[in-house]
Amino acid sequence: NPEPFQDDELEVLRSGRRISGVIGTCIRKGEARRIKTYKSPIYQDGRIRGLVGYFIDITEATEAGTHVDSLTGALDLEGFCASCREYEDARQRMNQDYACIKVDMDEFHRFNEEYGIEGGDELLCQAAAAIRSAAGTDSVVARIGNDEFVILHQIHGDDLQKLIRHIGT
Repeated sequence: NPEPFQDDELEVLRSGRRISGVIGTCIRKGEARRIKTYKSPIYQDGRIRGLVGYFIDITEATEAGTHVDSLTGALDLEGFCASCREYEDARQRMNQDYACIKVDMDEFHRFNEEYGIEGGDELLCQAAAAIRSAAGTDSVVARIGNDEFVILHQIHGDDLQKLIRHIGT
């Protein structure tokens, strides 16, 4: 959701006020990350001519920000719910549409019975990696049940249909 960051940048450019340590989220490689941002004005001849900014990824540093499934590395149910709130907030404030796609691994229980828990765990990890890869960088992936994943995806043009076709293959 770029809007809060953009608002901060406009404030720096208008007022010259420095922004320090603002907490937010971004998506990196399909994974929701918590960040802390810093922005300062750049002056030339006594006038603001631009700004310089940076952010620090604080995801690992804050337990509250990491709701990750320990097996697959995808978000867990709590992380999924938090991401849903962020996506819905972006839809309401910026008219940014999104989709929620459920991916269910049919017959997973039979695979687990035949190859054991370790084989099933490996399959789940591979499935999560494949889903994250297919979902791309405008999406987050969560494991919400034993063999159930969901994708939250920001919609841009016809990319949703492409994503659905890609996941189906």
